[in-house]
Amino acid sequence: MAFVDQTGGRVITNAPVPVRVTLVGACKTGDLLGLSAGAWMPSAGSTVRPPLLVAGTPGNAGDVIPAYPWATIDFGSGSTGIVGLPLYASDAPFGGYTATSPADPKIVGVLLTPQVAQIDLPDVGPTPPWGQAATMGNRTLTDADTLPQTVGHLNRLIADLQARGYLG
Repeated sequence: MAFVDQTGGRVITNAPVPVRVTLVGACKTGDLLGLSAGAWMPSAGSTVRPPLLVAGTPGNAGDVIPAYPWATIDFGSGSTGIVGLPLYASDAPFGGYTATSPADPKIVGVLLTPQVAQIDLPDVGPTPPWGQAATMGNRTLTDADTLPQTVGHLNRLIADLQARGYLG
């Protein structure tokens, strides 16, 4: 059987301390979120609006919801993928997951069981993950950064610091 993204039945079973984000588009629990003009909405694949966070709850435009840089998600009994199967950001529906490799594949997670996946986004965004291996230029805000880039950098920094227990 194949992996099925059960958008209405996703349950987050493990995640770090959340970051609070304001939505400009409706999302479901577990949706991949990306930035568009400095605002959070379901991601559009791995290139147009790459995923940076995982939605912790459903929400509509204007809602403030919790979001995570990684999460363990139970997709429900209807999802019967193969353990170890890589998952990618879906182009349709936005915010969803697919086991079909897109033209520009960036793995966002892997199935741990036929229905449970570990989603880990630090290596997926427009910049590499925070850490000693990252070059200084990728973590420095410059005058050339646009507002959406600056917001993205700061949200990633906050999420990573919270995930590591440095911020409450």
